[in-house]
Amino acid sequence: MSDLKIKAVLYPSTYTNGLRPIYIRITQNRKSTYLSVGYSIPEGAWNETEKEVWENKPSISLKQKDSLTEEELKGLKEKYKKIILLPNATKINNDLKKQIADILKLQNKLEANDQRVNPEILKNKTQKKDTEDIYRNDFLKFIDKVAKLNSNQKDSACWDFSKAAELGLDCYDEIKKYCN
Repeated sequence: MSDLKIKAVLYPSTYTNGLRPIYIRITQNRKSTYLSVGYSIPEGAWNETEKEVWENKPSISLKQKDSLTEEELKGLKEKYKKIILLPNATKINNDLKKQIADILKLQNKLEANDQRVNPEILKNKTQKKDTEDIYRNDFLKFIDKVAKLNSNQKDSACWDFSKAAELGLDCYDEIKKYCN
């Protein structure tokens, strides 16, 4: 089991329009990588404690009223006044949760297959930048096109791909269906 930490964060940099982007931070051994979530919000809309967008304005509880000093209560009221509620807060939070769940699912899949897992691998696979899959898909598309062009002459369009499995090509069965 790896020691990865995955959580949503409000990125420290502010855009010129005053909004700050939301990212998912994946950390392992104090090395982090960031994935853009695709949303930018005003700083006051971010609930730092829950790592999500405020959906409702909080109110001061009886416990807080009893345990906090007047000065602390005043500061808490000021903090709560600055909270900005967005009409799409629930959608943003649901998207955040889904993206984090997808990353955790991918992490579990890689670990179950005894594959290496680190923040950069998770980022690349999440963003569909896994070059092995890209090359494999391109190769299969190429073979499919060749087979379609030579569909009336199957034998002349076939090559010996019997060593494909040894080379790590999982596509041997796909190729074989076009050749006799």
